Amino acid sequence: MNTDVSAWVWSDYPHVAQPALLGVERFFREAHARFTRFEATSELSALNAAAGQPFRASPQMFEVVDLARKFSTLTGGLFNPTILGALEAAGYDRTFAAIGREPDGDPRSAAAGSAIRAAATIRLDAAQRTITLPIDVRIDLGGIAKGWAAQQATQQLAQAGPCLVDAGGDMRTIGVAPGTTHWLIEVVDPFDRARDVLTLRLRDQAVATSGIDRRKWPRRAGGWQHHLIDPRTGRSADSDVLTATVIAPTTVEAEVYAKMVFLLGSEAGLQFVDEHPTLAACVVLTSGAVRISASLLRAAQLDRHLTYAAGPVR
Repeated sequence: MNTDVSAWVWSDYPHVAQPALLGVERFFREAHARFTRFEATSELSALNAAAGQPFRASPQMFEVVDLARKFSTLTGGLFNPTILGALEAAGYDRTFAAIGREPDGDPRSAAAGSAIRAAATIRLDAAQRTITLPIDVRIDLGGIAKGWAAQQATQQLAQAGPCLVDAGGDMRTIGVAPGTTHWLIEVVDPFDRARDVLTLRLRDQAVATSGIDRRKWPRRAGGWQHHLIDPRTGRSADSDVLTATVIAPTTVEAEVYAKMVFLLGSEAGLQFVDEHPTLAACVVLTSGAVRISASLLRAAQLDRHLTYAAGPVR
């Protein structure tokens, strides 16, 4: 899935824990093979190639596309899986490792294109388990598929004991290690990755970070492109946020809402979080300032979710 995946489980029974961890590895390999857009043999590539015709989907693909449509509605379209053409036009038409230092304007990017449409134009037939994309639409499921996979893998691993799964920063916790009350999750300072700006203390919750501190590449004309596309413009989003970290009940919610906070910007993004009691957030701004939602501040005062890491918070 073009990212690192780690999993931890606490168990007194190695003969139970080891197969469970190997099962997580198999599950993510299968998820990658199904949801990657960078391989022609994936189910997602086959779905995109079938645009305009009903596509008989696997239960997993149908579930994730259904989730993508639902969260597009919940976010007013700020989360939109139909942005694949815009991603490619920005230069993200191959794995990030392959982009390297190449500027935009590469012939592969220049040839890219497909329309951004409302996610509601994707038709789902639950009885036939078919997905029909509009003829000029292709979809990217990278973020939401990663969140879904982390959620599913954690639930499977929890059968062996208290656990945590981390899929490229999308984390889900179930239970806690013996003798502890929380998992400690550090929010890294994107300006100095040797230090942390916050330490979160989570139990039976999820957290995800979305940002442009790493996945960006230079334009030929100067400045930077990045992978967080604003569906309202079809271009790399212009935001005062560098990274947005959201705590939520599930990794799918954390992943989607972290992206939404980034796209909205710090003021509107944190306001949205504070209007939803199951969410909390921390944002690091491009200026270097750190802001947290009122919900997270209240949790810190109640000594539940958060402690400030050593050192000043900018």
